[in-house]
Amino acid sequence: MISRDAVVVRTGDLVSAPMGDELAMMDMETGTYFVLDEIAAAIWEQLEQPTRVSALCSTLENRYDVSASQCEADVLPFLQSLHAKRLVRLVEEP
Repeated sequence: MISRDAVVVRTGDLVSAPMGDELAMMDMETGTYFVLDEIAAAIWEQLEQPTRVSALCSTLENRYDVSASQCEADVLPFLQSLHAKRLVRLVEEP
């Protein structure tokens, strides 16, 4: 389970290309395509380096003028989904 104290980073061999405000990605290992909207793409960009979820939310709160509770409520399930698809991994457990 990913929490606000977890540190996450991208995994895998993904090829990506911008498509307007979205980001299209392909998992080279599975051949699966993903399309991320603007905010999901911003999250993906931040995960290039190991990032604590709380720091990620702080960046998004400032960038998109969203409350801390709303950011967490949206980001944690998204990261959990990426983790289930093996697109991100936990660097350290809280």
